[in-house]
Amino acid sequence: MRFDDVTIVERPLLSCYTSMGVGGMARALVDVYSPEACAALPEILSGLEGTVAFLGEGTNIIAAESLPSLVVVRQRPMGKPEVVGEEQGKVLVQCHASTRLPGLLRFACSHGLTGLEGMCGIPGSVGGAVAMNAGSYGVNVADIVHSIRIFSPSLGVVSLPAMRFTFAYRSCTLRDHDGWFMVLGAVFALERAARQHISHRMRDVVILKKTSQPVTAKSAGCVFKNPGNNRSAGQLLDAAGCKGLKRGGMEFSQKHANFLVNSGGGTFADAMWLMDEGKARVFKRFGVILEPEVKIWR
Repeated sequence: MRFDDVTIVERPLLSCYTSMGVGGMARALVDVYSPEACAALPEILSGLEGTVAFLGEGTNIIAAESLPSLVVVRQRPMGKPEVVGEEQGKVLVQCHASTRLPGLLRFACSHGLTGLEGMCGIPGSVGGAVAMNAGSYGVNVADIVHSIRIFSPSLGVVSLPAMRFTFAYRSCTLRDHDGWFMVLGAVFALERAARQHISHRMRDVVILKKTSQPVTAKSAGCVFKNPGNNRSAGQLLDAAGCKGLKRGGMEFSQKHANFLVNSGGGTFADAMWLMDEGKARVFKRFGVILEPEVKIWR
């Protein structure tokens, strides 16, 4: 079906939209092509009568083999990053939620703007990064976001200052707001720096990630949150004997134990078994309960 700036695909196969390559058929995929089209979403979603989930690049999702009531909403590309002003010595860069993080980093480097380099190697979109308060190598979205444009049924399309949101480890919520909201875009506050310095820092981060993480494998990124107290989930899983642990076509990466890798034919059931096994081993040895960082659709 096609409405004004909205396309609905019936029974999409989620394995085609997730970086891990697992997931069965959902109820529908709703693609939105303009902020104005968001006004129709409540009526569309009500008509589809399903559970709503939001999709960016699908890089942190593990989806079940059958999700007949799931309706997935996705934003399609709308413009490129642009400098929209300066405030308190920071340069403001605006971009749409569908902008991929690598593209935003290239834009920032080419304009001599620093602050994002630690996120090199994160393959997702800006919308997903904001919604998850993504972070890497000392940089979190919460540290650099200036404002966020959202749509919600009660507020419509609005741009809100970052202070209206509560950021926590891999989460972002809107204060004094009930119900769902969708990130449409964000403005980041960056600093000026020499392009050569930024480029070198980006290169260093990429090299570090390539040597320590399975960046080219079919994965959903880190599967568990770091539990705090200077302990990383990867170290705990490694010490508990999970690195390289396999089930079917899925395994904990040999490079980094906190990454599940689909080495070929891996299924949702394989991934869930390994996550449960990893949690059990870490709890038995360290008394630590690991919590998922990935989004599990089931």
